[in-house]
Order: sequence, then C-alpha cells, then structure tokens
Amino acid sequence: MESIILTKTILFITLIILVVILSVAGIFLIKLLIDLSKLIVNIDEATTLVKHEIEPTLSELRQTLQKLNAIAGATNTQLENVKNAINKVVKIPLLFFDQFRSVSGGFLKGLSAGFKIFGKNK
Repeated sequence: MESIILTKTILFITLIILVVILSVAGIFLIKLLIDLSKLIVNIDEATTLVKHEIEPTLSELRQTLQKLNAIAGATNTQLENVKNAINKVVKIPLLFFDQFRSVSGGFLKGLSAGFKIFGKNK
C-alpha cells in the first residue's frame, strides 16, 4: 500500500512540475509572439518611411541622369562638328600639297630629262 501511495505522490509531483514547466514555456512563448508582433509592426513602419523618402530621391536622380545624358549628347554633337571642321581644314592643304607634288613631280621629271639630253651632247 505504501508503494501505491508513494507512486501516486511521485506522479502528482511530476504532474505539478510538468504543469509549472509548461506554464513557464507558455508564458515565454506568448511574450515571444508579442515581441514578434511589435517587431513586424516596426519593420512595416520603417519600410513605409523608406519608401516615401526614397521616391523623391529616385525622381531627382532620374531627372539628373536625363540632364547629364542631354549634356553628353550635346557635347558629342559639338565634338563631331569640330572633328568635321578640322577634317575640312586639313583637307585643303593636303589637296594643295597633292597638286603641288604632281606639278613638281612632272617639273622634276622634265628637268632630269633635260639634263640627260644636254649631258649626252657633250
């Protein structure tokens, strides 16, 4: 009989300890869920704030990039115009030099032919 009472007492004490452990774990679980809920609300507020703050910044950045692109395009056009002007200016002396070379080449050939003819007579 004593063993039955001892067994019942041990079972009762184990049951009380189990209830206390489960109660403490339940309290910590509830506290964890409350903290997670607050964290999710704070994250949502932070993302909303960042979204509202970043939209004007992105708009300004887009406008700045469009202006820079326009400046780069205008600069490219101006550089092409300068390049074309330089090519035209350089071509004029080259044409003159080519004409001079062809005329002087003929002149020099005639001069050397004359020296050969007059050199043979002597």
